[in-house]
Amino acid sequence: MFHFVRSTAAKGLNAARIATYHKHHRQQANIRLAAIEATQGKTDPAQIRFAQDYAADVLGSKIYAPWLVAYTAFTGTFKEGWIPDNYFGRVVTPRLNGAHGQLPSHKSTSHQYFGSDAFPNIGSWVNGLFYSATGEIVAEADFCRLLFEDTDRIIFKLDASAQGLDVHVIDQADFDINWIKAAGNGVFQRYVEQHEVLSTFSPSAAAPLRLTTVIDDHGNCTLRASYLKLGRLGEKSTLSTSQIRIIIDLETGQFSDLGHYTNWTSLSQHPDTGIAFAGHAVPHFAD
Repeated sequence: MFHFVRSTAAKGLNAARIATYHKHHRQQANIRLAAIEATQGKTDPAQIRFAQDYAADVLGSKIYAPWLVAYTAFTGTFKEGWIPDNYFGRVVTPRLNGAHGQLPSHKSTSHQYFGSDAFPNIGSWVNGLFYSATGEIVAEADFCRLLFEDTDRIIFKLDASAQGLDVHVIDQADFDINWIKAAGNGVFQRYVEQHEVLSTFSPSAAAPLRLTTVIDDHGNCTLRASYLKLGRLGEKSTLSTSQIRIIIDLETGQFSDLGHYTNWTSLSQHPDTGIAFAGHAVPHFAD
């Protein structure tokens, strides 16, 4: 009897989490839809029906329709093959990545997991211990010296940080080891001075470059999409709530002529610096 009650409660909790997940996605899609229609006008009802029918017939539920409707409004027409954000997160990613897909959220393990010196890691704080970038335990006093050995500014990123949240720029004069211990597990990285082309657009926050890749059945990794995220003046790190996104041409690294706010409305120049996106490219994109 106890096992039955526990199993029933677990199923109910899981169902509640799933419902909350889809509700959040519906709200986010509707925010985009409202912003797009406010500038582009109402979407063709026939195209909306195509999107809703596709969600039910192909993806299995109209719960996936809101994102398809938002995509349709943005482009002006429905296109088969689109994968809604909540379908991608709930169905596609878990099936493709499994438990290994959670590893990137543990930022302190990235250097060892990928075996690459491309990460600017200095060390990490994990479960009450300080580690070097290569995984050796380091005494607290030695670790503090290690962090600022050749710099007076570092980055501390908490595990599972995303969308620019829980990313802290710390100057040596402001470093507080007790605050680090209370904050939680995370990785320390060298502060990266971005290329002057990117600093022109986003002088106070480094501009992250997102590369979307797929590993095929033969183990080959291919690049499928890329966009640049530009921060706003006064921000120390680029935040998803305020960033400007610019699609990048995969062949040339060129910026798209238009960037987009988080609600998907477009603009042709950075709202703070006034510099147009057209005619610029990501430095060393081919590398």
